[in-house]
Amino acid sequence: MKKTNYFKISIFFAMCILLNIVGKGISDRLQLPIWLDSFGTALTAFGYGPVCGAIVGSAGNVIYGLSDGLSFVYSITNAVIGIVIGLTAKKTRFDTVFGTMTAIP
Repeated sequence: MKKTNYFKISIFFAMCILLNIVGKGISDRLQLPIWLDSFGTALTAFGYGPVCGAIVGSAGNVIYGLSDGLSFVYSITNAVIGIVIGLTAKKTRFDTVFGTMTAIP
């Protein structure tokens, strides 16, 4: 019987949420033309599926939205990113270079 270690999973989720928040802060601080707030979402969606990716993506933007009100709106976008990456990872699209390039428009 497989024993699930919920402590390790929750630490991983917290680290991915923190990665999203730090990426968003770095892109705001350096005024970069790209947003770096989806790395944690992509890691979680690839490893644990679309629902977990959507939760991590939304949580990161909701937490960052406490200081910047506009980030609440982008939690929907980050949740959709998590869902899309999770679904394409389940269909093994990321196994080949061609599959990865076609999954990322």
